Amino acid sequence: MQALGEFETTFTQALAYAIADKISEDFTRYTAPSHYNAGASHWSRGHRYTVRDGVIKTFNKVNRSTIDPFEFYNRRHGNIPPWIMVKGLTFGNVLYWYQICKPEVRLQVISSMFGLDEDVVNVLDPELKLKQAFGDVLDLFLTYRNLAAHGDRIYNHRSRRHRLRWSPFIYRKNVIDISRNKFSQGHMRSSLGAVIACLSLFENKDPYSDLWIMLGIHIGNYLRSFPEDESFIMSSAEFQNKQMYELIEKQKNSK
Repeated sequence: MQALGEFETTFTQALAYAIADKISEDFTRYTAPSHYNAGASHWSRGHRYTVRDGVIKTFNKVNRSTIDPFEFYNRRHGNIPPWIMVKGLTFGNVLYWYQICKPEVRLQVISSMFGLDEDVVNVLDPELKLKQAFGDVLDLFLTYRNLAAHGDRIYNHRSRRHRLRWSPFIYRKNVIDISRNKFSQGHMRSSLGAVIACLSLFENKDPYSDLWIMLGIHIGNYLRSFPEDESFIMSSAEFQNKQMYELIEKQKNSK
Protein backbone atom coordinates (compact mmCIF):
# COMPACT_ATOMS: atom_id res chain seq x y z
CA MET A 1 0.00 0.00 0.00
CA GLN A 2 2.76 2.44 0.92
CA ALA A 3 4.85 1.86 -2.21
CA LEU A 4 1.92 1.98 -4.62
CA GLY A 5 0.52 4.96 -2.74
CA GLU A 6 3.78 6.81 -3.43
CA PHE A 7 3.53 5.89 -7.11
CA GLU A 8 -0.13 7.01 -7.17
CA THR A 9 0.82 10.44 -5.79
CA THR A 10 3.42 10.95 -8.52
CA PHE A 11 1.03 9.77 -11.23
CA THR A 12 -1.97 11.84 -10.10
CA GLN A 13 0.09 15.02 -9.88
CA ALA A 14 1.60 14.37 -13.34
CA LEU A 15 -1.93 14.01 -14.74
CA ALA A 16 -3.21 17.07 -12.87
CA TYR A 17 -0.47 19.32 -14.24
CA ALA A 18 -0.86 17.89 -17.76
CA ILE A 19 -4.59 18.69 -17.60
CA ALA A 20 -3.86 22.23 -16.42
CA ASP A 21 -1.23 22.71 -19.13
CA LYS A 22 -3.08 21.17 -22.09
CA ILE A 23 -6.66 22.14 -21.17
CA SER A 24 -7.08 24.55 -18.25
CA GLU A 25 -6.86 24.83 -14.48
CA ASP A 26 -10.42 26.18 -14.44
CA PHE A 27 -12.97 23.61 -13.23
CA THR A 28 -15.68 24.55 -15.73
CA ARG A 29 -13.23 24.16 -18.62
CA TYR A 30 -11.24 21.03 -17.74
CA THR A 31 -14.44 19.14 -16.86
CA ALA A 32 -16.12 19.91 -20.21
CA PRO A 33 -16.97 16.63 -22.02
CA SER A 34 -15.53 17.91 -25.32
CA HIS A 35 -11.99 17.55 -23.93
CA TYR A 36 -12.32 13.80 -23.46
CA ASN A 37 -13.02 10.60 -25.32
CA ALA A 38 -16.25 8.86 -24.32
CA GLY A 39 -14.62 5.56 -23.38
CA ALA A 40 -16.48 2.29 -22.93
CA SER A 41 -20.23 2.38 -22.31
CA HIS A 42 -22.87 0.36 -20.51
CA TRP A 43 -26.64 0.46 -20.12
CA SER A 44 -28.35 1.12 -16.80
CA ARG A 45 -32.08 1.70 -16.24
CA GLY A 46 -32.65 2.28 -19.91
CA HIS A 47 -29.85 4.84 -20.32
CA ARG A 48 -26.41 4.55 -21.90
CA TYR A 49 -23.53 5.68 -19.68
CA THR A 50 -19.90 6.08 -20.72
CA VAL A 51 -16.68 6.18 -18.73
CA ARG A 52 -16.63 9.92 -19.42
CA ASP A 53 -20.07 10.30 -17.83
CA GLY A 54 -18.85 8.55 -14.70
CA VAL A 55 -15.66 10.61 -14.44
CA ILE A 56 -17.50 13.92 -14.85
CA LYS A 57 -20.10 12.81 -12.29
CA THR A 58 -17.25 12.22 -9.85
CA PHE A 59 -15.79 15.67 -10.62
CA ASN A 60 -19.14 17.29 -9.81
CA LYS A 61 -19.44 15.32 -6.56
CA VAL A 62 -16.01 16.54 -5.41
CA ASN A 63 -16.90 20.09 -6.48
CA ARG A 64 -19.97 20.01 -4.23
CA SER A 65 -18.00 18.69 -1.25
CA THR A 66 -18.26 20.65 2.00
CA ILE A 67 -14.95 19.36 3.37
CA ASP A 68 -11.49 20.83 2.93
CA PRO A 69 -9.52 21.41 0.80
CA PHE A 70 -12.42 21.44 -1.69
CA GLU A 71 -14.74 23.73 0.26
CA PHE A 72 -11.82 26.09 0.97
CA TYR A 73 -10.82 26.39 -2.69
CA ASN A 74 -14.40 26.99 -3.80
CA ARG A 75 -14.97 29.59 -1.08
CA ARG A 76 -11.60 31.36 -1.38
CA HIS A 77 -10.89 30.99 -5.11
CA GLY A 78 -14.20 29.99 -6.65
CA ASN A 79 -12.39 27.11 -8.34
CA ILE A 80 -10.98 23.64 -7.70
CA PRO A 81 -7.89 23.20 -9.92
CA PRO A 82 -6.87 19.74 -11.18
CA TRP A 83 -4.07 19.30 -8.61
CA ILE A 84 -6.65 19.73 -5.84
CA MET A 85 -9.34 17.70 -7.62
CA VAL A 86 -7.11 14.58 -7.59
CA LYS A 87 -7.08 14.67 -3.79
CA GLY A 88 -10.74 13.66 -3.87
CA LEU A 89 -10.28 10.81 -6.34
CA THR A 90 -9.34 7.18 -5.89
CA PHE A 91 -6.54 5.58 -7.91
CA GLY A 92 -9.26 3.97 -10.03
CA ASN A 93 -10.94 7.33 -10.65
CA VAL A 94 -7.65 8.88 -11.75
CA LEU A 95 -6.89 5.91 -13.99
CA TYR A 96 -10.26 6.31 -15.75
CA TRP A 97 -9.58 10.03 -16.12
CA TYR A 98 -6.23 9.33 -17.74
CA GLN A 99 -7.72 6.72 -20.07
CA ILE A 100 -10.29 9.10 -21.55
CA CYS A 101 -7.80 11.94 -22.04
CA LYS A 102 -6.77 13.00 -25.53
CA PRO A 103 -3.35 11.78 -26.80
CA GLU A 104 -1.53 15.04 -26.11
CA VAL A 105 -2.42 14.87 -22.40
CA ARG A 106 -1.45 11.21 -22.06
CA LEU A 107 1.83 11.90 -23.86
CA GLN A 108 2.77 14.61 -21.37
CA VAL A 109 1.98 12.30 -18.45
CA ILE A 110 4.07 9.46 -19.90
CA SER A 111 6.92 11.85 -20.60
CA SER A 112 6.82 13.16 -17.03
CA MET A 113 6.62 9.72 -15.42
CA PHE A 114 9.49 8.21 -17.40
CA GLY A 115 11.58 11.38 -17.34
CA LEU A 116 11.79 11.45 -21.14
CA ASP A 117 11.21 14.26 -23.61
CA GLU A 118 7.88 13.99 -25.44
CA ASP A 119 9.63 13.81 -28.81
CA VAL A 120 11.80 10.96 -27.52
CA VAL A 121 8.71 9.05 -26.38
CA ASN A 122 7.14 9.42 -29.83
CA VAL A 123 10.34 8.31 -31.59
CA LEU A 124 10.87 5.26 -29.37
CA ASP A 125 7.23 4.18 -29.08
CA PRO A 126 6.81 2.29 -32.40
CA GLU A 127 9.66 -0.07 -31.49
CA LEU A 128 9.53 -0.18 -27.69
CA LYS A 129 5.76 0.24 -27.15
CA LEU A 130 6.19 2.70 -24.27
CA LYS A 131 2.60 3.95 -24.36
CA GLN A 132 1.15 0.44 -24.30
CA ALA A 133 3.54 -0.50 -21.49
CA PHE A 134 2.50 2.49 -19.40
CA GLY A 135 -1.21 1.66 -19.69
CA ASP A 136 -0.61 -2.01 -18.87
CA VAL A 137 1.48 -1.14 -15.83
CA LEU A 138 -1.18 1.23 -14.48
CA ASP A 139 -3.80 -1.53 -14.65
CA LEU A 140 -1.46 -3.99 -12.95
CA PHE A 141 -0.60 -1.56 -10.17
CA LEU A 142 -4.29 -0.83 -9.54
CA THR A 143 -4.93 -4.58 -9.22
CA TYR A 144 -2.25 -4.95 -6.54
CA ARG A 145 -3.28 -1.81 -4.72
CA ASN A 146 -6.82 -3.18 -4.46
CA LEU A 147 -5.51 -6.55 -3.28
CA ALA A 148 -3.50 -4.83 -0.55
CA ALA A 149 -6.40 -2.57 0.44
CA HIS A 150 -8.65 -5.60 0.98
CA GLY A 151 -6.03 -7.69 2.76
CA ASP A 152 -6.01 -10.33 0.04
CA ARG A 153 -3.19 -12.78 -0.68
CA ILE A 154 -0.46 -11.16 -2.77
CA TYR A 155 2.71 -13.26 -2.91
CA ASN A 156 1.39 -15.73 -5.53
CA HIS A 157 -1.26 -13.58 -7.21
CA ARG A 158 -1.77 -13.74 -10.98
CA SER A 159 -4.24 -11.70 -13.01
CA ARG A 160 -5.69 -12.91 -16.30
CA ARG A 161 -7.45 -9.62 -16.95
CA HIS A 162 -4.52 -7.30 -16.23
CA ARG A 163 -1.48 -9.06 -17.64
CA LEU A 164 1.40 -7.22 -19.25
CA ARG A 165 1.61 -7.45 -23.01
CA TRP A 166 4.94 -7.87 -24.72
CA SER A 167 6.93 -4.65 -24.80
CA PRO A 168 10.69 -4.36 -25.42
CA PHE A 169 10.60 -1.43 -22.99
CA ILE A 170 9.65 -3.78 -20.14
CA TYR A 171 11.11 -7.11 -21.25
CA ARG A 172 14.78 -6.26 -21.44
CA LYS A 173 17.94 -6.57 -19.40
CA ASN A 174 17.81 -4.80 -16.02
CA VAL A 175 13.98 -4.71 -16.01
CA ILE A 176 12.35 -8.10 -16.71
CA ASP A 177 15.04 -10.25 -18.23
CA ILE A 178 13.21 -13.26 -19.72
CA SER A 179 12.92 -14.73 -23.19
CA ARG A 180 9.94 -14.27 -25.49
CA ASN A 181 9.27 -17.99 -25.06
CA LYS A 182 9.08 -17.66 -21.26
CA PHE A 183 6.77 -14.67 -21.69
CA SER A 184 4.49 -16.73 -23.95
CA GLN A 185 4.30 -19.35 -21.22
CA GLY A 186 2.95 -16.71 -18.83
CA HIS A 187 6.05 -15.88 -16.80
CA MET A 188 6.50 -12.40 -15.27
CA ARG A 189 3.28 -10.93 -16.64
CA SER A 190 1.25 -10.17 -13.51
CA SER A 191 3.23 -11.44 -10.53
CA LEU A 192 4.54 -9.48 -7.56
CA GLY A 193 8.00 -9.76 -9.11
CA ALA A 194 6.67 -8.08 -12.25
CA VAL A 195 5.22 -5.24 -10.16
CA ILE A 196 8.59 -4.58 -8.50
CA ALA A 197 10.42 -4.67 -11.83
CA CYS A 198 7.95 -2.27 -13.46
CA LEU A 199 8.29 0.23 -10.62
CA SER A 200 11.97 0.53 -11.58
CA LEU A 201 10.98 2.00 -14.97
CA PHE A 202 9.91 5.36 -13.57
CA GLU A 203 11.93 8.46 -12.86
CA ASN A 204 10.78 8.51 -9.23
CA LYS A 205 12.62 5.46 -7.83
CA ASP A 206 11.30 5.77 -4.27
CA PRO A 207 8.31 3.40 -4.69
CA TYR A 208 10.60 0.81 -6.28
CA SER A 209 13.31 0.94 -3.63
CA ASP A 210 10.82 1.15 -0.76
CA LEU A 211 8.93 -1.94 -1.94
CA TRP A 212 11.88 -4.28 -2.43
CA ILE A 213 13.51 -3.12 0.81
CA MET A 214 10.33 -3.66 2.85
CA LEU A 215 9.67 -7.03 1.26
CA GLY A 216 13.29 -8.10 1.74
CA ILE A 217 13.16 -7.26 5.44
CA HIS A 218 9.82 -8.93 6.12
CA ILE A 219 10.48 -12.05 4.04
CA GLY A 220 13.94 -12.42 5.57
CA ASN A 221 12.45 -12.21 9.06
CA TYR A 222 9.78 -14.77 8.13
CA LEU A 223 12.32 -17.22 6.71
CA ARG A 224 14.30 -17.23 9.95
CA SER A 225 11.34 -19.12 11.42
CA PHE A 226 10.24 -21.02 8.32
CA PRO A 227 13.32 -21.59 6.11
CA GLU A 228 11.65 -24.49 4.30
CA ASP A 229 9.28 -21.99 2.60
CA GLU A 230 12.02 -20.04 0.81
CA SER A 231 11.97 -21.74 -2.60
CA PHE A 232 8.16 -21.78 -2.65
CA ILE A 233 7.84 -18.05 -1.85
CA MET A 234 10.55 -16.94 -4.27
CA SER A 235 9.20 -18.94 -7.20
CA SER A 236 5.56 -18.05 -6.46
CA ALA A 237 6.32 -14.32 -6.38
CA GLU A 238 8.76 -14.52 -9.32
CA PHE A 239 11.33 -12.33 -7.60
CA GLN A 240 14.26 -11.23 -9.80
CA ASN A 241 15.63 -8.36 -7.73
CA LYS A 242 19.20 -9.29 -6.74
CA GLN A 243 19.39 -6.56 -4.10
CA MET A 244 16.26 -7.92 -2.44
CA TYR A 245 17.73 -11.43 -2.44
CA GLU A 246 20.84 -10.10 -0.70
CA LEU A 247 18.72 -8.28 1.87
CA ILE A 248 16.65 -11.42 2.51
CA GLU A 249 19.80 -13.43 3.12
CA LYS A 250 21.11 -10.77 5.48
CA GLN A 251 17.84 -10.73 7.45
CA LYS A 252 17.71 -14.53 7.58
CA ASN A 253 21.18 -14.73 9.08
CA SER A 254 20.82 -11.83 11.51
CA LYS A 255 20.30 -12.56 15.18
